[in-house]
Amino acid sequence: MSTPFDTIPSPGSTPAFHVGQAVHVNAGAAWLSATVTSISHARIHVSYPGASSARFAGPVAPSLVRPADGARLQAVHEVHPGDEVVAFAGGLNAIRTLRRCGDGWWAIDYQGGDRAMVPPTAVLRLRDSHGSSEPAPRCPRGRRASAQGREPA
Repeated sequence: MSTPFDTIPSPGSTPAFHVGQAVHVNAGAAWLSATVTSISHARIHVSYPGASSARFAGPVAPSLVRPADGARLQAVHEVHPGDEVVAFAGGLNAIRTLRRCGDGWWAIDYQGGDRAMVPPTAVLRLRDSHGSSEPAPRCPRGRRASAQGREPA
């Protein structure tokens, strides 16, 4: 069965974007939510909500932009085993385990056997199983998420 994440963009090609479209912009170890404001042949102009707008203002290369449809952004400390990470080049990687290392970085082991080390500020792009590009609901204030499936720190 094909998913929107099975296609790996070829060099020089980008998905078709349109003004007003919700997108995710790759900013190194973090993805940012944005909206397309204009499109040129070499750059996509986006606006970012909130405080990130001043820090990341300006046009971006189309290769760094992906449609937000079908994906949600989640801070690494809020990710759980079983979540499916959308790889930058397409495809899905299901998380088997994750743990916080002594230096604050996170080790993520995928069900396929690969491992990724990500900084504590990482924001991952996950397949949206909730039907929107909004983050999953958080635990009520004062409650902690279950550590089930996580390795000890």
